[in-house]
Order: sequence, then C-alpha cells, then structure tokens
Amino acid sequence: MSQTAAKLKIHRNTLLPRLTRLNDMLDLDNRDGVECEKLLIAMEIERMKNSDK
Repeated sequence: MSQTAAKLKIHRNTLLPRLTRLNDMLDLDNRDGVECEKLLIAMEIERMKNSDK
C-alpha cells in the first residue's frame, strides 16, 4: 500500500478509500491475487492499445 501510494504521489490514507470505491465499482476483491492480476493485465493491454494511436 505504501509503495503504491508513493508512486501515485498520494497519502496512504487517500489510497485506501479509492481502492474500496474501485473494488465496489468493478466488483473486485483486492485481496484476491488472481483478480488483481487480471485487472493489471487488462489495464496494461489497454495502455498498449492507446499508445499505438
């Protein structure tokens, strides 16, 4: 959590509610590594598609 917050340049206490809101919106469990990995891969694919434009 601390490393993620630092990379986003936000406080850890700001990150936690945002993650909760994202988890609710996407119906994900951030404690499930498989779900997090799927999301990360999908985001990376989307980033690569957008960089080709």
